[in-house]
Amino acid sequence: MVDIEALKDMVLNLYYLMSQERLKNDANASDPSTKKGIFVDPFFDDDMRDQGISQTGAIVDKCLTLPVHSEVRDLAKDQRDAGPT
Repeated sequence: MVDIEALKDMVLNLYYLMSQERLKNDANASDPSTKKGIFVDPFFDDDMRDQGISQTGAIVDKCLTLPVHSEVRDLAKDQRDAGPT
């Protein structure tokens, strides 16, 4: 009976170790930005950037680039408002 009880304890310990390993694998699969203590931003979107400060870069096609500021203007309306010259 002592051997059976020891065998039962070893099997339970094995189940525990397997569940811990599965949790580690799931955590690594769901958060690929931290590997071996190094933070990596894959630039999928802005979710890993510091939201506490204003950002001067833009993420376009998974590349960090300088932002492009644009202004849309209606040239026909501007000419009508200016009147004939």
